[in-house]
Amino acid sequence: MQRVFCIGLNKTGTSSLNACFEILGLGPRAPRPDPARKRATRALFERGDYEPALALAARFRAFEDRPFNVWEMYRRLDERFPGSFFILTVREPEAWWKSVDHWIHVTKPHLRERYVQHLRAADDSKDSMLRGYLRYNQEVRDYFAGREDFLAFDPTAGLGWGPLCEFLRVPVPSVPFPQRNRQSYDAGDRERRRKGPLRKAWRRLRERVAALTR
Repeated sequence: MQRVFCIGLNKTGTSSLNACFEILGLGPRAPRPDPARKRATRALFERGDYEPALALAARFRAFEDRPFNVWEMYRRLDERFPGSFFILTVREPEAWWKSVDHWIHVTKPHLRERYVQHLRAADDSKDSMLRGYLRYNQEVRDYFAGREDFLAFDPTAGLGWGPLCEFLRVPVPSVPFPQRNRQSYDAGDRERRRKGPLRKAWRRLRERVAALTR
């Protein structure tokens, strides 16, 4: 089974690429969310243990996001599963940072420390995070330099199916190229996203209090 690994960092169009895998029939895809996937990701961040993620990869054909885009995982995957395809999803750095900034400071602030760790950044500032982003992308490009089983691809660039299908050697589908998780940054959207986690936390607190007083 020839596997396809999307090893691009979060907020580079990885969800769109996962949708592409589904449309192209590249399955089974590693499920998300999934308890085994969470455990493998935790093993990486907490112990530097790559083995649970590699064991998980043996069960599927197509992959994206953590733990498959963490640190030097691409090297381990390449060694464990020779003959695989590797796709580095990329995005213009300023656009990437705008999305990440909104993600870790507004939408999901509980992920901030984890993503700083993921990028091996000094802190969650723009400069530190961008350095981590560019460093990872360059390390991946250097590792796969000159290889035909590697593609750097920007799903947000409007290139459509062509480069991806040519790389994977599959026919171009008759449906539009999917674009997932497009974000809006208007004031109303920011306010709704800011209040969303607070509402959820307040609801959980009310439920716990109700359970204690029954």
